[in-house]
Amino acid sequence: MERSTTAAGLGLSLVRTGSFPDAPGLGRPYGRPMTKLTNLTRAFWRHRTTAVFALAALSFLLPFATVSCTGSVTVTGGDLVTRHAPAVHFPAGTDPARRAEDKGLGHEVVEKGQPWALAVLVLVFAGVIVPKRFPGSRIAIGSLAVIALFGLALQPLNSMADVSYHEGFALAFSLALLAIVFASGELRARRRALRASGQAAPSPRGPGASSPSRPSSSRRPRDRAPAGGTSCAAP
Repeated sequence: MERSTTAAGLGLSLVRTGSFPDAPGLGRPYGRPMTKLTNLTRAFWRHRTTAVFALAALSFLLPFATVSCTGSVTVTGGDLVTRHAPAVHFPAGTDPARRAEDKGLGHEVVEKGQPWALAVLVLVFAGVIVPKRFPGSRIAIGSLAVIALFGLALQPLNSMADVSYHEGFALAFSLALLAIVFASGELRARRRALRASGQAAPSPRGPGASSPSRPSSSRRPRDRAPAGGTSCAAP
């Protein structure tokens, strides 16, 4: 009976508070992990646009594309930014003459892709640095990053090569679009807040405002003399 009462109390506490209380007898607080998770979620949502731009910057550590001709080379976003040419991989039995032709494939790929990748990375870092109170600037930065990624995708890295894009490129593109969506929501919220603050503090000359009252004169009105002159009582 006592155990069922304790279990019912724990369930009621969970429903009321939304967190796990310390379970008696187990020696492990269940409320603290849930509280930390909730705080992290709230912090992420409060700075969601900045976090999304930061994740887009981290996506440059992942593979962006694989360019295949006779040989194949896979580059990350970091390789494109730093112009680091990875090694070209050839299938077994490739003719030595063809190997010599495609030996510089990695250098060609990073040289053509570096301007676009560098532009995307600079824009992403700008989105992290720009304060939250400028959502319009963040929308512009995200839009330019999407355009730069389009330019990278449409860049002819090699006229005779096949290009396949990987998770790094897809993640950077998706996060740039998500940053635009979040910044647009912040801009609408900011406009609503400004509109509400303007309605809460009306102009003193607006409708319903009382005109300032004139100060009343403290002087007493003079007594008018009769028409026939002053009458004085005889002493």
